[in-house]
Amino acid sequence: MAMKNGNVEGEEEEEVIACAAQHLSMAHYGEICAIIDRIPVFAAEADIANCNTEAELNTERYQKLLDLYQEQPHLLDGVLEELMSKLIAHVRASRKERDGLLGSVGNTAFLFLSHLTKVRGYKVMLRYLPHEVVDFEPILSLLEHAVLSTSRTAFSADSQYMLLLWLNILSKNPFELSRFDGDSRVSVVERVIAVCRHYLNNRADRLQTAAALLLAQLVTRPDVKAAHLVPLVRAEVAKLSALPKDLRLHAHAGGPIGTCQLLAQVFKHGKREDLLPLAGETLTTVIDCPFDSADSLLRKLAVKLVQRVGLVLLKPRVAGWRYRRGNRSLADNLAGAGDSASTAQSNGHPGGVEDDEDYDIPEEELELVLGFVLKSLKDKDTVVRWSAAKGVGRVSARLPRESADDVISSLLESCFGPCESDSAWHGGSLALAELARRGYLLPARLPEAVPIVLKALMFSQMQGRHSVGAHVRDAACYICWSFARAYDPDEVAPYVQQLASALLTVTVFDREINVRRAASAAFQENVGRQGSFPHGIEILTVVDYFAVGQKSKCFHDLCVFIGRFPEYTRTLIDHLIEHKCNHWDPNIRLLAAEALRRLTALDPDYVGESILPVLLKRCEASNLFVKQGAMFALGHAVAALLESSTYAIPTTIIDQIARVPIVVAESITSGGKATGGEQLRVGLNVLLRCLAEARFPLDAAGVHLAGWNDALDRNLRDVNEDIRLGAGQAMTHLWTYYHSDSPIERISERLDVKLTFYKRQITDAMVEPERMGGVLALGALTEQLACSSFKRDDDVCVGKVVIDWLADAVASRTDVDEYWAEGRRDAVNAIAAVLGHVGVGRVDVQRVYACYMAALDDYTTNNRGDIGRVLREATMGPMARLLTDAHRAALIDEAAVTAAVAKLIQQSCEKIDSTRRAAATALSSLVHSTDLPLAHRPILHEVYQDLFELEQRGEAPAVDWHMGSCFDRLALLLDCDAYLYHVVLGFVVSAGGVTESTMRSASEALLRHLTVISESPKKMDKFLRTLAGVFADFIKCDRVTIPLMSVLEQILTAGLLQLYEADPDSSSSLSRLVDLTAQEGAAKRNPRKTKSALSVLCGMLQLSSNSKLWSKSAAIIVQSLCSSLPTVRRSTAEQFYEALLTYGCLDNHTEIVMTMLSDTKWDSTDMPQLREIQSEIASRIGVAI
Repeated sequence: MAMKNGNVEGEEEEEVIACAAQHLSMAHYGEICAIIDRIPVFAAEADIANCNTEAELNTERYQKLLDLYQEQPHLLDGVLEELMSKLIAHVRASRKERDGLLGSVGNTAFLFLSHLTKVRGYKVMLRYLPHEVVDFEPILSLLEHAVLSTSRTAFSADSQYMLLLWLNILSKNPFELSRFDGDSRVSVVERVIAVCRHYLNNRADRLQTAAALLLAQLVTRPDVKAAHLVPLVRAEVAKLSALPKDLRLHAHAGGPIGTCQLLAQVFKHGKREDLLPLAGETLTTVIDCPFDSADSLLRKLAVKLVQRVGLVLLKPRVAGWRYRRGNRSLADNLAGAGDSASTAQSNGHPGGVEDDEDYDIPEEELELVLGFVLKSLKDKDTVVRWSAAKGVGRVSARLPRESADDVISSLLESCFGPCESDSAWHGGSLALAELARRGYLLPARLPEAVPIVLKALMFSQMQGRHSVGAHVRDAACYICWSFARAYDPDEVAPYVQQLASALLTVTVFDREINVRRAASAAFQENVGRQGSFPHGIEILTVVDYFAVGQKSKCFHDLCVFIGRFPEYTRTLIDHLIEHKCNHWDPNIRLLAAEALRRLTALDPDYVGESILPVLLKRCEASNLFVKQGAMFALGHAVAALLESSTYAIPTTIIDQIARVPIVVAESITSGGKATGGEQLRVGLNVLLRCLAEARFPLDAAGVHLAGWNDALDRNLRDVNEDIRLGAGQAMTHLWTYYHSDSPIERISERLDVKLTFYKRQITDAMVEPERMGGVLALGALTEQLACSSFKRDDDVCVGKVVIDWLADAVASRTDVDEYWAEGRRDAVNAIAAVLGHVGVGRVDVQRVYACYMAALDDYTTNNRGDIGRVLREATMGPMARLLTDAHRAALIDEAAVTAAVAKLIQQSCEKIDSTRRAAATALSSLVHSTDLPLAHRPILHEVYQDLFELEQRGEAPAVDWHMGSCFDRLALLLDCDAYLYHVVLGFVVSAGGVTESTMRSASEALLRHLTVISESPKKMDKFLRTLAGVFADFIKCDRVTIPLMSVLEQILTAGLLQLYEADPDSSSSLSRLVDLTAQEGAAKRNPRKTKSALSVLCGMLQLSSNSKLWSKSAAIIVQSLCSSLPTVRRSTAEQFYEALLTYGCLDNHTEIVMTMLSDTKWDSTDMPQLREIQSEIASRIGVAI
């Protein structure tokens, strides 16, 4: 059901920001006119320069402005004439300049006209096109040139489309076309027919549609129809009769479509007396055509043609028996004219008088028409069904009352059976709406129609694991909307409560937003026109078109507002139980259960007495959707009942409810995945969470508690993460049964057993999900349990012991759990949760600190990549909170704070976007904590502070930490001595990485900083010393060394070591870097690493050749010329050659050595010869190998 609503948002000069307008903006209008006035400028420039950039920009802007009014195009009516005249003026001017043809200016003007026509519709635009007879011949000549033209640019498709429309309106002028014939042997009519046939035989597009309209208008003219109408129609009918049985095999699909378009337009615009002799043969031919195998457009046109032939067969008249609500004239309504007899007649009541006029109905032909149209109501495509529905309404309008009643009977019987498809229900609903809207569904039929409408509003057919039916429900809303406009309130009064309840349930509970909005619009229409819908105005003020757009709001808030009115409370509850709790979409099932919880508070007696038994029975169902939905609903309903002060659940029901989780868990264990175990486990989590949250009463012996615990324990170690997390949430509430005030016997002993059980599950786990389950269970401890004494030792609390267990899990690195990064992540989260309960004063802060620091260094990698990332990111927030709380309690010193901050800064400089964002968020919170001793606080404040402040205000930060541009700000940290090591380490990994955007941004930021400090020996040496320290600490660690050597190569290529060019031996850091590079490049069977090292060493050759560093680098390079790997030998020779070519550092020997490098085939297997050449190169450059 289409909706038209919206408003214009604020706009910038260069952008269009809006969805739907409520009035024509003068700013928009002025800009549109300005663009149109500039068409001769930018179109002519594009034609001359063969560059259409400005033309494209102006066209795009023009189209965006008009598209704002796509939903309410009537807002343009006041300026259409002026816009049209401006554009037509450009067309006329272009024709004069081009000797009667169109240039780029004319084509552009027609392009603008075409888009205006798309927005406003061609029927309206035809009224504004020039009607002067003098334009007929020029327009026809242009179309003939377009047909004969082989150039695609001479006449654009938009130009041809507008020319056809223009000629169409000109052909309506009441003048003799023969006056344009002149001396030509071909008449004007034949010329127009030839042009139209060209387009009709081409592909199906808007040109074909416009040509069909033009030709139909032409041949139905009084001065043309005698000679051309009958031959044309019979020729087109003959084409249809010659179609093959399978239209999918037809070589030219545009032909049949053009034929049907033309015939449909002819039978629409022609006079009945002219077409009646042709109607019979046209109808039989179309009926016999194999349109079932055609595409949707052809089937739609066939339906349109058949119904129009049917209208020709029937006399044009308005049925006197139709139902009419009031008059179109307000004055007539106010006058109250007409007596009771005429009112009865006009409204189709039995007391009304049927017209005596003979309808003269051709029964056989009419039966064919109605049969075809009714059959098309079940078509698989919506456009065909919609056309058929309108056809039912149009044909029924010309039938006597009895015949129309038979049509309605056939419609109700054929489209709404229990075995009918969704297409049949949709088509039938559209037809009912059309009949009601036109007044041909009389009030006497409402007892049959209303139940069908109510079923259609709830229609849903399962197809596999999803359902269809949203379009049926949407059409049912259209019926209700039609009822509101068609009938007097007295006629609808018996059905008001049913319709209101059904529409409101669809408004708040339907899965699809368009259906919810359609139901809302229908309800609003009924409230406004019927006036008898209970609490209609009050409901509409809250449940409006925009409010129902958010599904969660509908299920959580709007349904409760409606449920407060007693007329709707139980209807809403029943709808949830019957239609939504067993819905195929699990999200809807869960939302329905949450809505039931809120509605239960409004009528707890009804839910407790009528709904609970139903839900308990459904928990035993074999259908997974029904069973899981019942578990969701049972949990939420029971929780609401336990919170109610007016209803007490009977003891017998309580025992049944307590056993449901145990029975379901046993069925999952025995049945496995074949019984839908995953869905049932999700249902178990929700059920147990709701029951435990509401402190559901359990037996004192603890049988039910043990069963619930066993069920959750299985879910906690499930491989599905969602199931584990759901079980963890339920466990949070289940732990409350272990509090010291619990009525369950020996609860402290049971607590000790469970804690020991989860510890053993963590330490003895052989698969990661098992450990993660134990960790989640311990992390879900309540504050009371975490702070309680462990095994009745007042000096040790449960939280401290649990944190120690969890810290052991984070530190564990055995062959079994080496790659369990996600398990360690969950352990860190659990530590943070428990620590939040007990506080830093009751735990070993140094143990937690060491655990977090180790976690920030976790770079575990497997075939999924850097899986340690999830642990590092999870640790950053808890680390920030630990530093703040521990320092406030004087449990951690400044050095430890600085070390932890340095780790976080390193993470904020690394290559993974989400890691940078997490680290920046943690650091921002630390900077915001003013009492924390932070080294270089001003710089940290400049880099990170705005993230915290802006997020607190709900604004976007100035720096997007997911983008590489953040490295420009991070480069400020290179001036912080306390953090330099970790900043360099982070930058190295990013600037030398393989991700192009991150690598480029980090590299540019780093090189800009080095350019600034390259003139300062002290600062440059400090940087190189730090870089060498990083290299030494991570030697043989490819994650760091390979990108580090890449960064070194970038630094050398950028010429940033000119400070050391004359005396490189003065820098011990440079010498150390060369040694480390050589050591790293000596790796066996790692060509990539060796090539990176050689690139660095070749870069070192730009330094003084008289230095030891140069000789050391050159010696290693020459040694590599005889590497055991051919690819390394070849790469070494190439890089050495390029270095000599670039730096020319060998004086007289440079050319000789370069010749030897280039002429030798270094990937040869003749190693003795290669060694001879290697020795000669070594002797010429003066190095020992």
